[in-house]
Amino acid sequence: MDKTEAFRKDPSYEFLNLANRYKDTVSFGIGQPFHLPPGEIFSGIKPSEKDVSSYSPALGLPELRERIAEFLSQKYKADLKAGNVDITVGATSALFMSMLLLVKDETNVYIQDPGFPMYRDVASFFGGRVTYWRANFNDGFSWDCQLEAINSEGGVVVINFPNNPTGTAASREMMECLSEASRRKRFFIISDEVYEDFVYENRHFSVLEFPELLERAVYIGSFSKTWGLAGYRLGYMVASAELIEKLENVAISMYGSPPTYSQLLALKALDYGLGWFEKVREMYKANRDLLVEGLSRIPGVEAYRSGGAFYVFPRVRELAKRLGARNSRELAIMLLERLGVIALPGDAYSESLGANHLRFSFSLPREKILEGLNRLKSWPKPFRPFSPMAQRNSPPATKQTFYSLQLANHVSTSRIIVEGLVKRYGGKTAVNGVSLRVEPGEIYALLGPNGAGKTTTLKTIVGLLRPDSGYVLIDGVNVHADRARALRNIGYVPENPVGFDYLRVREFFEFVASLRGIPRDDLRERTKKYLQLFQLEKFEDSFMGELSKGNLQKVLVVSALLHEPKVLVLDEPMSGMDPESQIAFKEVLREHAVTGGAVLISSHMLDTVERFATRVGIIADGKIIAEGTLEELKRKVEARGDITLEQVFLRVLKGV
Repeated sequence: MDKTEAFRKDPSYEFLNLANRYKDTVSFGIGQPFHLPPGEIFSGIKPSEKDVSSYSPALGLPELRERIAEFLSQKYKADLKAGNVDITVGATSALFMSMLLLVKDETNVYIQDPGFPMYRDVASFFGGRVTYWRANFNDGFSWDCQLEAINSEGGVVVINFPNNPTGTAASREMMECLSEASRRKRFFIISDEVYEDFVYENRHFSVLEFPELLERAVYIGSFSKTWGLAGYRLGYMVASAELIEKLENVAISMYGSPPTYSQLLALKALDYGLGWFEKVREMYKANRDLLVEGLSRIPGVEAYRSGGAFYVFPRVRELAKRLGARNSRELAIMLLERLGVIALPGDAYSESLGANHLRFSFSLPREKILEGLNRLKSWPKPFRPFSPMAQRNSPPATKQTFYSLQLANHVSTSRIIVEGLVKRYGGKTAVNGVSLRVEPGEIYALLGPNGAGKTTTLKTIVGLLRPDSGYVLIDGVNVHADRARALRNIGYVPENPVGFDYLRVREFFEFVASLRGIPRDDLRERTKKYLQLFQLEKFEDSFMGELSKGNLQKVLVVSALLHEPKVLVLDEPMSGMDPESQIAFKEVLREHAVTGGAVLISSHMLDTVERFATRVGIIADGKIIAEGTLEELKRKVEARGDITLEQVFLRVLKGV
């Protein structure tokens, strides 16, 4: 027999290869994170240095093995040593080597259904006899922890919590039951826990929390999911020292050693810690709620709120039947061909349930989820209308209930969303993880000393600079993925305008109108309004290069307002303006906010900003160090009495 026949063609990869032939698709198929790790972990490691380019020991760098043992011991209150840890080339290598150790001809191997197809293939490759441990969909994809399928002693049980593709997270009761069953029936557990940090309502329960399991369990972890380092191919396994010792020669024969650069990166990541990840988890949780709410509105789709990972596995049997599709594979092809929406057929993950299910990943930007759901609502009719404005404080759904979220009638979405923005110039990090939101009706002032990162942040927000990580959404549109579309809703005033010196003011406005597609009559009406407001009528035929600093700023403000954008991004817009013009400018901002617009403004004129800003963010060394209303910031610095924004600003910078 050809041993490679054990590795079946993965239906999910087969389908994704088919999908690659199509353009303009929205993919819910991808199974890797879309967030990026903190930029700091990449600094200081030079690939050209000898200790980076050399081989490491086959089981991994001793210091990384020790650090992982410490990290997991602290995380799960375990007692692990470096000898319990093997560093591998991705988690898939760890799974392969685990089964090499534990699975022989005719070994009973029990695998979750639905589950990751690789478990079945590798077990078959080593001669194992696969039995499926089936979930109950009507109970929100739960597994019977009594393991009635295991009717003989010995064997191997492969578990994956949170589960791919269902997103089911393990409860403490489940893990305690498995531990007891393992002791009683004397089977080994291989626990794939690569999604351990993607748990949303409760917390993850690991095999490592049960000391009695260490001699009968293998834990598999990875730097691909939590840390977003999938391309660096680094995983690890934890087991008894006796099992780990047997793997050294196996590792030498399989891949020699894990990549040294990736291991040094992992060391820096562990030293940096996971404090940053809470915001990432909240982002994925919001994506999950958005996707499940949208899917639940489609007649014939039964969607539940998964507890972990970044997948949902809705039942689509009635939808497929209504559309004439015989199974989920035919339905997936319909969605791809007619809508450009990619969802993976369930038969890749389940032989018993797969024909009636699709797997959707929510590991993609929010605006892509919205686009995909809006495509789904458009066909076939009748789809219930979908709205992106999900209720923010939805009650938790239990695993026994399907998730059906009623939308509030009037819930606003953020005009500006900045998430985890990082921008570097060479070795200098100018913007370091900036996240902020500006809601309709808000005037958000970004304040900071010189060199704090204000201008770089604003330039990145409007798409003039591309971030090294993070993203920016303007009214739900990713600025760096679809800049032309995003810019339709942005009015921008730069700190240091250049060019246009030889255009007259009137010609400059006509130039802007031609770029923005503003009708001539609208241009005439709007320029008349703003020229009068800012007392610029007599300068209409002046050359831009002849204007004073203050008048030039007013012209630029007018140009940003001409196309009536919903979002204004203004970098030191009042520089050089006289007091009367500043008053007019403030009235323009207030009017813009009252009509549902949003303003993000940077300024050193704190006394003026104090009079109109509804919220303030203070940035220093590229990071937002304080944020809130003036009253909230006063409480932050424990200020009492009549204190100005300038005084609050100085106290925040000094850490008072």
